[in-house]
Amino acid sequence: MRYGGETLSVVSYPDGRIELVRGEEVLPFKVFDAVRPLPETAADDMTFNVRVDELLKRRRWSDKSRPAPNHPWRCYPAAASSGAGQLASP
Repeated sequence: MRYGGETLSVVSYPDGRIELVRGEEVLPFKVFDAVRPLPETAADDMTFNVRVDELLKRRRWSDKSRPAPNHPWRCYPAAASSGAGQLASP
């Protein structure tokens, strides 16, 4: 990593601490997006499939969420005729 033309070293300790070092100097820094620990229980295939199925059921359309037949989103203007199949008059 470069810092004003100088090389920075990122030191990661076993206890989770991190230091940025430039030469002999330890630089201050701030972590903006801390790593969140993973959940203790990992999901197996069957548990994962059940969770996905539950999420999909919640996302499905219901009759209440569908727009009415006369809703503006469903009322498209009639397409203009292209004139295909008609003969030109002489």
